[in-house]
Amino acid sequence: MNFIRRNKFKILGTALISPFALVYGAGFYYFPELRHNQSQMIKALIRTGRVAIAGARMANIYMKDDNRSIETKHNEASLILKDAFVKNAGLYLKFAQLLSSLDVVVPEEYRRNFEPLCHECPENSFQNVKHSIESSLRKPIDEVFSEFNPKPLKSASIAQVHEAVLKETGERVAVKVMHDWLQESSKGDLKVIGLFVDIGELLFPEFKFKWFSEELNQILPQELNFLDEVKNSERARQILKDKPNIYVPINHFGLCNSKIITMEFIDGFPIMDVPTLKREKFDMKKIAYTISDTFSQMIFQNGFVHSDPHQGNLLLRKVKDPKNPHKTIDQVVLLDHGLYKNLSPQFRLSYSKLWKGIITQNEELIQKSSIELGVKEDQYPLFASMITSRTYEDLMDDKKSVKERLRSPQNQEERDKIAINAAKYHRQIIQILHQMNRSLLLLLKTTDFLRTIDNKLGSPVNTFEITLDYCFNEIEKFEFNNSFWLFLLFRFEKIMAKIKLFIYKQLLPQPQLN
Repeated sequence: MNFIRRNKFKILGTALISPFALVYGAGFYYFPELRHNQSQMIKALIRTGRVAIAGARMANIYMKDDNRSIETKHNEASLILKDAFVKNAGLYLKFAQLLSSLDVVVPEEYRRNFEPLCHECPENSFQNVKHSIESSLRKPIDEVFSEFNPKPLKSASIAQVHEAVLKETGERVAVKVMHDWLQESSKGDLKVIGLFVDIGELLFPEFKFKWFSEELNQILPQELNFLDEVKNSERARQILKDKPNIYVPINHFGLCNSKIITMEFIDGFPIMDVPTLKREKFDMKKIAYTISDTFSQMIFQNGFVHSDPHQGNLLLRKVKDPKNPHKTIDQVVLLDHGLYKNLSPQFRLSYSKLWKGIITQNEELIQKSSIELGVKEDQYPLFASMITSRTYEDLMDDKKSVKERLRSPQNQEERDKIAINAAKYHRQIIQILHQMNRSLLLLLKTTDFLRTIDNKLGSPVNTFEITLDYCFNEIEKFEFNNSFWLFLLFRFEKIMAKIKLFIYKQLLPQPQLN
């Protein structure tokens, strides 16, 4: 904060100028696609103006030399930014959602205030939805659907989903419709977000989020072409076809394009509604195993990972057992395939070594694999903490079991311990995020959510045993297929590691479901 005091007038001048100069100067430059559409251009300028004004108000909060704590200032500033993001909607909401998931770098006050935006997104009017469908399919909506519920089942930052019935077959379907203005304005909005990130770095030298802005430019365009999402879901169905307990809904290709997806309708229960799952007699152990095994396969074996798992993208249902039609099995339905990450073989090998090192407490392997993933030699302890959301002391505590060392924080004391550690090493954490392999950014979010799900279900299985199994298989495939003796030694190491995990499992009391 000393920098702010020394440059108070410079900051104030920039803050006062930015709401006007940025809006009008940058607007026409950043939104060339909207020059033919004056209505959308005006809306884009208004969105830019909101963020500019919010930024000026936030700068004023941090600039004031008062006695308020930094936590109080974070809370006040984050509410201002949240209000601007909610009014702007679209990619701004997506930006807020991604920020809320970065628990090791974004202040708690921002994450806490942004987290509701993962579930509360504004709805587009049915008139706009109808226009989008008819202009995309080039048919009146009643020629395609005999029924179409004007009230969306779910609204997200990029699209909303409606229930409908196909006129030709009578089949219930889910229709995902992109918000009508998003595709044209997205490039400009991304540039504006990047511009304000640059200004943030100018005003606050410790604000180093350029890497995050660059990552947004890589991942968000994937979600703005629904044909890519259709391709992703088809590939996911193919690689998961041998798992009867995981399901990917079928698409109706003739009714899919860059702005619309029509897929089979799935009735199911929310993954986080544990009381209902218990009442409906779902097998928590099987569900936890299915989710952990599925994502471990995608990460370590396939290198093709669903990178936006959240509670709205996982449903549970009971279906007939393909081996015995008189019985049912619990099935996890995987939704929303807009964001996937392709992982190279070399990355998968290094990532497998990292997790093997963490689970088996092999510090040398942790250090070596961290360097392979782009982290400096002396920063591997902090990097391992970022990957696991645990302190390095906990990870290396040989008096604790794997599950104890790696489980999600169970109480406020543990959460405070991690928060203090993150604040203490904030600058180094930002450096690591800037240096490390970019594939890790989405994996951080994915693994954190998987831990949350496992914890919510009561941690009924040792998910780390599943992870370790895939890690060993991946390392074996790449490094020990040419030497028989090294292969035998590696297999022995694998068996001993699994025996150790088994012994820990027998000695520990079984967890209770929440």
